[in-house]
Amino acid sequence: SLTMCSPEAFTDKEFQRFKKKMTRDLQNFDMEQAYQHCMYTSTVMLNLPRWHIDEKLKVIGDVTLPELKAHVRSMLKTCSMETLVTGNVTPEHAMAFARQARLAIGEMDPASAMDGSLTPRVVMIEPRSESFFMLPGRDPDNINSAIEVILQVGPDDPHRLAPLQLLAQIAQEPCFNKLRTEQQLGYIVFCGVRGDHGINALRFLVQSSRADPYMLDEKIEDFIEYLGGLLEDIDEDALRRNIDAVLDSNLERDKTLFAETRRWAGEIEHHFYRFSRAVELAASVSTTTKADLLGFFNDFIHRDGKNRRKLVVGIFGAKHQSALPTAARTRASHDNDNATLAATHALQTRNEPAVYQVANIRQFRTSNSLFPVQSRAQNKL
Repeated sequence: SLTMCSPEAFTDKEFQRFKKKMTRDLQNFDMEQAYQHCMYTSTVMLNLPRWHIDEKLKVIGDVTLPELKAHVRSMLKTCSMETLVTGNVTPEHAMAFARQARLAIGEMDPASAMDGSLTPRVVMIEPRSESFFMLPGRDPDNINSAIEVILQVGPDDPHRLAPLQLLAQIAQEPCFNKLRTEQQLGYIVFCGVRGDHGINALRFLVQSSRADPYMLDEKIEDFIEYLGGLLEDIDEDALRRNIDAVLDSNLERDKTLFAETRRWAGEIEHHFYRFSRAVELAASVSTTTKADLLGFFNDFIHRDGKNRRKLVVGIFGAKHQSALPTAARTRASHDNDNATLAATHALQTRNEPAVYQVANIRQFRTSNSLFPVQSRAQNKL
């Protein structure tokens, strides 16, 4: 993109070639697997600022080369730069690399880049609520349905992240055994930790040709209930083995320079700068007790938990379209203000969570609060 600052560096012929390729790549998203569409949709729903592929396809045809060049010039002037250099280099060489990159970008006004308008934010799901966003599959020939269930926990915190990682470790094998081996719901069954700009969650992901997303959600809820029993019965030896497995994963040495660089770059990109994150987290995990684990599970994961925050994204494959609510059988899912499936508050008893049917991504974002920006101080263990 740096070459676009020079009018002669990028011809209209090259621009049209790249534009055509990008359009084709965006369109090919429809052919990906249903579980990938679930993950993509939930990411767009929970993270701001973020634009959906459908929104990009609407405007890419009108983009011109002069507009792109003007945008690049404006963008580079308002950006700030942080440089990470890894490998066999001296501090002097590292500084030389940084200066070279800085000169290539040209004039910058870092103050204008710090106005916060593009600071990543994460949607805060309402406590004691369940939001369902059900969509038809993008590929009409794909019979597979899929679901992602996200149980949002909150910002990095030693009292939350340590039991979350330990719970995911304990749940991983029985989740696969129950949903994949015993119930044979599908080949893709996953349970693990999800992170969105410092906001953590427990996620379940299942793709199935046998069950629609509503049934998959029921099966996952049944497993969560079963998991609570496993935690009640776990003995100290089994707990210790799972703690050791989490410690081994967190403290495993990077196998390549690229892996190490990617780890450091993630800390810089998200402005956390917690370069000793793995060691700090390991210390918290090693002291987690059974009581800590059960308290966390009952508070954030179990359906009766007072701080449970649930988001469900379901993709209905061709085989299960009849189970999809009529008003949801459209592709205009990201910003359609005329969508008839409005968010509705289900009849709620004292012990039941609020249940919402989400009409579109924009409506979901505007009807929920945002987590505070996750700064370095806020994420310090």
